[in-house]
Amino acid sequence: MPRRWPLFTVRGPSRLSYRLFMGWNIDKLKVLGIYLAIINVVTFVTFAWDKHVAATGNDVSKRVPEAHLLALSLVGGSVGGLLAMYTVRHKTRKWYFVWGLPLFMVLFIGVVLYAHMMGVL
Repeated sequence: MPRRWPLFTVRGPSRLSYRLFMGWNIDKLKVLGIYLAIINVVTFVTFAWDKHVAATGNDVSKRVPEAHLLALSLVGGSVGGLLAMYTVRHKTRKWYFVWGLPLFMVLFIGVVLYAHMMGVL
């Protein structure tokens, strides 16, 4: 009898889907979820702070460099960055934010899936 997962039935050639959707380590996923929650809140607050500083006088010494905003998004904060971009209307005209943050999100998902398939997660 084939193994069953709520949405998938695993048989012979579908080993890839089995490796993608089965065998997740719940404890490691909890740690990843906590990390993602924290990094997304930090990214959101950083975007909002930069918008606040830009709107109230544009003091260059208090502004957050764009490279830091992109780096926070790259290490897992792309959801928080996207939410902040469209909530506080910050960096919505810069093509590298509009296209980069969704690309970072897809890249992060790919890294997590790859790590899972290699047995890290």
